[in-house]
Amino acid sequence: MLLQRLFASALTILLSVLTVASYGQSRVITGNVMDANGSPLPAVTVSAKNSSIATQTNETGAISISVPANETALVFTSVGYGTLEQNITGDVMNVVMTGSATALENVVVVAY
Repeated sequence: MLLQRLFASALTILLSVLTVASYGQSRVITGNVMDANGSPLPAVTVSAKNSSIATQTNETGAISISVPANETALVFTSVGYGTLEQNITGDVMNVVMTGSATALENVVVVAY
């Protein structure tokens, strides 16, 4: 009887440790962000779609972001390029952003 209780307690502890360890799993996504001409885009904000995790590309357009294992998409945003959402298909993502053309109807210029 004592042996059964000891075995059940050990099994419960082992399963608890494995469950907690699986929640903390994440993966690192790396890659590059470029414009339509193939030039690197620095300072692009890259965020996980379903969480508050975010980073920016470096001066060479490279990214490295650690996201939860169950994350499905990354969102790329930059001034002049709009927002781009890409599904995560692997650990390396190379993204091309196209410029967003917006027209201004009224422009006010103030000069001194």
